[in-house]
Amino acid sequence: MVDQNGSKVKQAQIHLEMQGAIYRWQMMCKERDISMNGLIRAPYNTGKSQQVPIGLSAYLATRKPELETLIISADGGIAVKRILSLRALFMSTEYKYWCREHNFTPVEFDRTDTGSTQRIILQSRNRTGNPSFEAYAVLTRTTGQRAGLLILDDVCNDEDKNSAARRKDVWGKVSNTWIKRVHDRGTIISVCTPYHPDDANSRLMRTGIFNVLQIAVTPEKDGYICQEWINK
Repeated sequence: MVDQNGSKVKQAQIHLEMQGAIYRWQMMCKERDISMNGLIRAPYNTGKSQQVPIGLSAYLATRKPELETLIISADGGIAVKRILSLRALFMSTEYKYWCREHNFTPVEFDRTDTGSTQRIILQSRNRTGNPSFEAYAVLTRTTGQRAGLLILDDVCNDEDKNSAARRKDVWGKVSNTWIKRVHDRGTIISVCTPYHPDDANSRLMRTGIFNVLQIAVTPEKDGYICQEWINK
């Protein structure tokens, strides 16, 4: 990805590790002709949300313009921030320049887009459909539409450390509501900070159907180490 001057957008190595893992998982699943499930565990404040629910979903919209993206966060305030960040990204000079040769010329919101802080609909020149983005709190009661891409955006928080009731509620919504919204050949990606051995993301790991990238701070706290598990 380059900016309007043709210079590559610089990113930290830890972000390239995340992108590399997702790319490897996608290529492997494409070879096997199966849907992709990926889970990235990393420390707090390492840019997971900027990379995946914002950056990755915005990128994928240029490659699959009919893609319906569903972003689920720990609470409503965070969900609103994700939509606002996406809107800002779509209108940025870098994104408009980059998409000029792809599916958006220029980047425009669809006439049915209301400026909502919950949903975005872009206008694509591809007639198969327009990309859409919805964001909700994990415990929201809703009957929204299905999606081709589900991003679980740190659905657990500090409360999950101490509250067995919240862990139960979050897991129930993740497993019985949000995952069931995904199309049969859809993609699920979860980014998270580990909070508890029995929180929703830990339980997703134990299902054995997710590729996992774990990024941990070194014991000396002078860097990080990565471990990756591929779903066989």
